[in-house]
Amino acid sequence: MSQRTTLKKLRQKIDLLNRVTGRVAPEPVYGLDIAYGGYRIVLRSPQGTEADISPRGTAKETYRRLAAMNTVLSMEACRIRKAS
Repeated sequence: MSQRTTLKKLRQKIDLLNRVTGRVAPEPVYGLDIAYGGYRIVLRSPQGTEADISPRGTAKETYRRLAAMNTVLSMEACRIRKAS
């Protein structure tokens, strides 16, 4: 039985992505654009503009994209720490 992908879970992944990349307001931060029954990962500037990071998809697709992004970025951060 598969678990439902909730907005809370998506926001937790967005928060993790911002932490992993060291992004905090007022710098551009990652966020979710929710419209037309779909979700998209965006980069929000302090001025309120948004740049699309991913295509629009279902909650589950967006969750998987965020999980993959977080995994790759965390692995890269570990590799960099070990190299220095």
